[in-house]
Amino acid sequence: MSSIVAICNIGLINLGEDTISSLDDQTKRAKLCKQRYADIRDAVLRAHPWNCAIERVSIPAEAAGPTWGYSNKFQLPVDPFCLRVLDIENAADMPWKIEGKFIVTDIGSPIRIRYIKRVEDSTEYDALLVQAIGARIAADLAMPLTQSQDLMKSMWSLYVEKLREARGIDGQEGTPDQFENDTWIGARN
Repeated sequence: MSSIVAICNIGLINLGEDTISSLDDQTKRAKLCKQRYADIRDAVLRAHPWNCAIERVSIPAEAAGPTWGYSNKFQLPVDPFCLRVLDIENAADMPWKIEGKFIVTDIGSPIRIRYIKRVEDSTEYDALLVQAIGARIAADLAMPLTQSQDLMKSMWSLYVEKLREARGIDGQEGTPDQFENDTWIGARN
């Protein structure tokens, strides 16, 4: 169970920097971590359907649909905040799009979606997700803290590797999703 400060310290240690004891420390490192942490966390959460960040909800249609193109409009969840819609139940043949803070589609109301939510409590993160966020912090803070483009590239490579490892393990939990066979897939077989 890692705190935000502990996750930031993973990034700082990867950079060879001194650690911080609080995001409110009066150091450049702490100020940068405080400024960048939430955006970095959301970017890493959005990058993969982490098991700890998946939510399922049913959403009713808005009273006023889109003015053209689709018949229904559904507001994206705000609590917890929706970072990325993964899928809509039973929408295999029905088009849908994200437009602003809404899903537009011809699917009838209500729709059931599976989405990546913003998880602000860092104690809910998997240990490998913690490492991936820490590596992304190192990549993002490398230039402002060290002014080394080589170190920034090295930290980005570390982030990509940590993300790959975390995705691989995270994706092994549970049964694999079943894919519907369609004519295109059938033609390939």
